[in-house]
Amino acid sequence: MRLLLLAAVLPLAACASDPTPTEAGEFDGVAASAPADTAEAVTGGGDGLATESPEPTERADWSGEPAVRPDGLRFVSDPTIRPALVEAFSVEPGLLERLEGDAALYDTDRVTTVGEMLAVSYQPTAANPDQRPLYLLIHRETGHAHAVLTDGGDTFYRRSYAASASDLSAEAVSWMRAQSGVDVAEQARLGDEEVPSP
Repeated sequence: MRLLLLAAVLPLAACASDPTPTEAGEFDGVAASAPADTAEAVTGGGDGLATESPEPTERADWSGEPAVRPDGLRFVSDPTIRPALVEAFSVEPGLLERLEGDAALYDTDRVTTVGEMLAVSYQPTAANPDQRPLYLLIHRETGHAHAVLTDGGDTFYRRSYAASASDLSAEAVSWMRAQSGVDVAEQARLGDEEVPSP
């Protein structure tokens, strides 16, 4: 009798150790893991955390181009430029939206290069509820933004967080003075003094 029981148990034990898949990708009820290189390709790294695409760092060559290109892309909407403008105009509600909106709100010159910066002026038209002219400088390498808005006798200097007076070349300062009458270097220096040291 014992021999009969032993004969019946042995085939069952052999079946239990057979690594035949029971479902696609499963062995013995344990899901098969993806190869390490596949997992890294999906997550962007071996740590299992998804990584974001890096922000583009090379600005398009806008020099000599209109501020609104024939394909509809606006200088202020360029993805290598816009984040700095969001920072610079955070205290100017609606300004960036107007710059990105109806082209009839502003008359603009072509974008020009002054030193290491891209420069463009925006003159409001009669249709624009915000009658302040805007003069904009974007550093070609860093993307730092410096902007001056004029409103009669008042001047409003705005800049992106990492921008400083060191961004401004003599050519950029001269361009801003000729366009707006404002010494942007002095405005930037005052801004540097307001930023607490780390």
